[in-house]
Amino acid sequence: MRPLGWFLTFTAVVVAMVFFRSPTITSAVDLLKGLVGRNGVELPQEIYDHLGPLASWLHRFGVTSVNSELWTGHDFGRLVMWIFASLLIALACPNSLQVLARYEPALGVTPSNTYMGSRIIEWNASVPWAIIVSIAGAIAILHLGGPSEFLYWQF
Repeated sequence: MRPLGWFLTFTAVVVAMVFFRSPTITSAVDLLKGLVGRNGVELPQEIYDHLGPLASWLHRFGVTSVNSELWTGHDFGRLVMWIFASLLIALACPNSLQVLARYEPALGVTPSNTYMGSRIIEWNASVPWAIIVSIAGAIAILHLGGPSEFLYWQF
């Protein structure tokens, strides 16, 4: 049940976030339709050409090609790489409770202080951790800016 439970939880959270963030129910439903491909699925022409016989099979299911300067095969490859890299970080790295395990990060919770049998990523007040946190903070500060709407304004 563990993989199925993870998938159901992930799906429920994604759907809830769409409704939580959308300004109207209609826009949330439109976005959910787009997430499951109801508005069509397009691949860059470069990728579509390399699929061979798979292209005609995908075409029967509504996948089309688009020849555009804005959506190239290189962009598609970079997008897929970022998605899988983000997924790897989210699923393979320890969470904050595991990193801070030896300091009892939550009241009444004593998580295991090992992650997958190792203690490689563990909070330790040291110079390397200070550098890592400083770099992460600096990157976050440098990426601040632009319009940022208050999330709860509609409530």
